[in-house]
Amino acid sequence: MSSPGSKRAVLRMLFPHLNWVGAGSVLTWGCTLGVALALAHPSSPLAWSVLAGPTGPAASAVSTPGWDSADSQADALWRAALLATTNDQTTDRALTLLDRLVDQHPASPRAADALARRAMILDRRGDPTAAAAWQAAAEFAPDHPRAGRWWLAAADHYSSDGRILTAQEAYEAATAYPSEAAVAWVAIGRLTLAHDPAAAHTAFSSAASAAQRPSTLRLARLGTATALERLEGPEAALAEVDDIIASEGTDPSLERRRDRLRNGG
Repeated sequence: MSSPGSKRAVLRMLFPHLNWVGAGSVLTWGCTLGVALALAHPSSPLAWSVLAGPTGPAASAVSTPGWDSADSQADALWRAALLATTNDQTTDRALTLLDRLVDQHPASPRAADALARRAMILDRRGDPTAAAAWQAAAEFAPDHPRAGRWWLAAADHYSSDGRILTAQEAYEAATAYPSEAAVAWVAIGRLTLAHDPAAAHTAFSSAASAAQRPSTLRLARLGTATALERLEGPEAALAEVDDIIASEGTDPSLERRRDRLRNGG
């Protein structure tokens, strides 16, 4: 278990500008020695050599069990990056650590999460490269449990930026994941409705088939009705709305839609 002094040392590395009130008067020689040993000993999880990465001849020989192993180095970089992410003033440091983790340990189980964490930081900053970062995470680990969400995040950003074709491709990638498929199909329907109502009808129908929540199902079926109205006219759309009300119940928005369609659109 790491000593309080060793934890403080890591925090000092990550947050060098913090004001540690009273630190000088409280530290003892014993605590100082403990910190030095924790940072200097090569088997320590807080060793500078772990956080800095291997250098020189040792760079290609990190197979020693314990804290010199590649997995341990990746874990150390991951924990340091998480700490840096908690402070807006150190997110640049977090990005550097995450990039090092992926570059130096691409086979680590942490690599995909590192790419996603990187995308999240860029997203929070409003950085225009966030969409590509989310896509990179999804493409890097397509079997990750959150890969579908990463595709959706990328697609939403592409759509907001006006990159419609790229957004549609990203949404289509998200349809491969059952938990995100319905939302992705609805988004595709909305993107294509204006210029290709037939494609939109197909997308909304697919969303209805994939829906796992009643609210998503209703949204998908309303989209289907809208596409039908453009393809075949008000009567076809009215039949769809009547069917929705009969099977799922009504609400004010459905009533207004039905009244409008009954009056010829």
